Amino acid sequence: MTTAQDNTGDWRKVALGDLVGIVRGRSYRSADLQDQSDTALVTLKSFQRGGGYRADGLKPYVGRFNVEQIVTPGEMVVSQTDITQDGDVIGRPAIVPSHPIYKQLVASLDAAIVRNADKKRLDSEFLYYRLLAWDYAHHVKALSTGTTVLHLSREALPSFEFLLPPLPEQRAIAGILGALDDKIELNRRMNETLEQMARALFRSWFVDFEPVRAKMTGREPELPPELWALFPDRLVDSELGEIPEGWAVGTLNDAIEILSGGTPRTSVSDYWDGDIPWYTAKDAPTLSDIFVVATERAITQAGVDNSSTKVLPTGTTIISARGTVGRLACLGIPMAMNQTCYGIRGASGYPDYFTYWNVRNTVSDLQARTHGTIFDTITRETFKIAETVLPPKDVADALEFAVNPAMKRILGNLNESRSLSHQRDVLLPKLVSGEVRLDPSFVKR
Repeated sequence: MTTAQDNTGDWRKVALGDLVGIVRGRSYRSADLQDQSDTALVTLKSFQRGGGYRADGLKPYVGRFNVEQIVTPGEMVVSQTDITQDGDVIGRPAIVPSHPIYKQLVASLDAAIVRNADKKRLDSEFLYYRLLAWDYAHHVKALSTGTTVLHLSREALPSFEFLLPPLPEQRAIAGILGALDDKIELNRRMNETLEQMARALFRSWFVDFEPVRAKMTGREPELPPELWALFPDRLVDSELGEIPEGWAVGTLNDAIEILSGGTPRTSVSDYWDGDIPWYTAKDAPTLSDIFVVATERAITQAGVDNSSTKVLPTGTTIISARGTVGRLACLGIPMAMNQTCYGIRGASGYPDYFTYWNVRNTVSDLQARTHGTIFDTITRETFKIAETVLPPKDVADALEFAVNPAMKRILGNLNESRSLSHQRDVLLPKLVSGEVRLDPSFVKR
């Protein structure tokens, strides 16, 4: 499929500005951000670190815009600003798909639309992958200004020069890399479906009490006999409204054990760059992915031994307690964490996945009860006033058994996608530089 060659004689050096048109996004006022809108802005939060698109970064928008600032599904945008410490978002590309809710998307001042102006010479998908390479990232970062907030200069994109393969080879390169991304996207969509199934089951049993209500109305069993028998046939009054007979009302603190984290001294190099993942809120996965399987930074065993952090086991729930409070993760591998988060394990025999879903169901209440004047903060006291229903342990165990296949599949998909991402990242610089050449006749999408 691939053949290595020592020359790129048929590749031509080009400047990006000769091949594309660049449309700057628009500024907006906070008053223009309103939930009841069929238009949304592509913002800084729409870009992943290192490149790629995040749908959860869109902001509903009712303000003005120019027609050329509308992002057509499949078009590429690049980040015009960056607030990350390492500058790994500035200038990075993202392909914007259609959205199931918003009828149109508009580029904000944080994004520029890059439109292919020479389709006879340039394949748009190849360009996306070309702008993921390290030399482009170095180029745009060098031409950005600012310290805390980076801004991309106007000449950064047009001045980027690179070797352009013949169009058939561009398409072959995009085909190889795109096939890997297609599988990653398939895993993402599968995880969304699996997460919805697990979330719906928890809500059915522990929020809406549907099995109990079904028994009360004399409906036929909706669960296997051994599960059906776990639910009573009566609801009783409580401080939280009607709950199943025999269940209790308490606080989230009654159902969990709370664990604290810490940060090894950053001035001691022996504590860092080890093999123990070290979790902070920025490592939180999307809600549909549930699990965290990798972190931006890692520490050594010496870092653990000489700080207040601890290595938490797989299955531990982590919640951010400061800053963007309430961001959740379930550990897919053992990890340590910093002091801005709490680790949560089930108490009174409550199992891991029940604990995750129970905490997730209570997050909005926790967020509403945060403390602090300048920064919202979840404290240990917060867990003592967040009320929840406490089911018998055997019902919690039944949920654990029921959602286990979906949760394990989500975790497996994440690990597979991480491996595929690594393969793509290894191949990409070799393909776009010509170190590895492709025979276009062997590659089809």
